[in-house]
Amino acid sequence: MYRLALRQLGGDAQAAEDVVHEAWIRAAERMDTFRGLAALRTWLCGFVIRVAHETLRPHGPEIAAEAADAPTDDRRLTGVFDRVDLERAIAGLPPGFRQVLVLHDIEGYTHEEIAGLLDIVPGTSKSQLARARAALRLTLAGGAHA
Repeated sequence: MYRLALRQLGGDAQAAEDVVHEAWIRAAERMDTFRGLAALRTWLCGFVIRVAHETLRPHGPEIAAEAADAPTDDRRLTGVFDRVDLERAIAGLPPGFRQVLVLHDIEGYTHEEIAGLLDIVPGTSKSQLARARAALRLTLAGGAHA
C-alpha cells in the first residue's frame, strides 16, 4: 500500500505515509462493507488510490512542477536506465498521467477498474496511459520533462 501511495504521489514519502494512514482508517471504518467480491488487497488499495487522488487534486500542478524539477541527468552513459531513473521519470509525470500509468502498468488494474477508482471514463484512462507512456519515453530518452 505504501509503495502504491508513494508512486501515486510522485515520490513524496511523507504524503505517502499520510495517505496510507488515512486509507487504513477509512478501510477499518468500512470493514463491514467488504463482501469478498474482490481480493482484500484490491479493496484496500482502492482506499489508497482514492485518498491519493484526493490529496493530488488540490495540489496537482504544484506537485507536478516540483517533480518535473527533479534532476534526471544521472543516466549511465551506456544508455541503460536503472530503477532510480525510471522512478524519477514516473515521479516527473503530471499527476493524471502518473496515476493511470502506475495503476495500469505497475499494479495491473484494467481501464474499467481505473475508471471506477478515479471517477473517469475508460477512454480517458486509455488516452492518459498513451500520453503517460509517450512522456515517459521522451523523459528517459533525454528529451523535455513531462
